Amino acid sequence: MDYSPANTALAQGASAARGLTEQVAFTTGDTEHFPCRDGAFDAVVGECALCASPARRRPPLSSPES
Repeated sequence: MDYSPANTALAQGASAARGLTEQVAFTTGDTEHFPCRDGAFDAVVGECALCASPARRRPPLSSPES
């Protein structure tokens, strides 16, 4: 999933060029409002997903003292 329709289209084109359209799927969306049901995936690959999450703006967790 990518927030950008242009990026989703690029990924779909790349997978089609390699004959992978039956093995992978790409969608446009917002990870805060995931458009898929629980258990819909065998695997998920996330790259740079946390840097755009609103949760990132929270103060860092304090580490326990040793």
